[in-house]
Amino acid sequence: MFSAAASTSFPARGQTGIRGLTFATRPKDKPYDTCHRILDLSEQKITKIAAGDYHSLVCNNKGQVFSFGDNTNGQLGFDYDPENNIVPTPTPLLLKSQYPGRNLMAAVKTLAAGGANSYFVVDVEDTQKGKVTSDLLACGTGIFGNLGNGKWTHVQGSPVKVKSLCGLSECQFPTLQFLQNN
Repeated sequence: MFSAAASTSFPARGQTGIRGLTFATRPKDKPYDTCHRILDLSEQKITKIAAGDYHSLVCNNKGQVFSFGDNTNGQLGFDYDPENNIVPTPTPLLLKSQYPGRNLMAAVKTLAAGGANSYFVVDVEDTQKGKVTSDLLACGTGIFGNLGNGKWTHVQGSPVKVKSLCGLSECQFPTLQFLQNN
């Protein structure tokens, strides 16, 4: 997995996933926008990528999310820490607090980021009942209602469920055999 600087100013909020990479420490013998390998993800099979203004999200083939960059509004999915609001390397986002219990398994199926927000579509399998439902989780700034949780929250660190888009499952239609018999 690689990242690159793609802005008018060199990334300085950890969004590249490379600890210590700044304009001053960039390789002087390479172009400004050269790709840098994210060594912390070298063992992961990354299948999805999303980026906001100053943060990045990646998801592996097992549905595990790693986030890095600016967490000023909780957009990385971690509680805000005013003394340490930049997470410079990919850090696993744990969703177990949203799904307590031994029989619930959560896996992120898709993700999105924009500005200072992050969104995750999570498939939740109840291994005891053999049922899978999908939830939408959101974190970051919600001051304009963009978290979809009915609250106008300045900072939302841990991902919250968007209630109107949670517990969804595929609809199974009854067989159409009766139509064939008529």
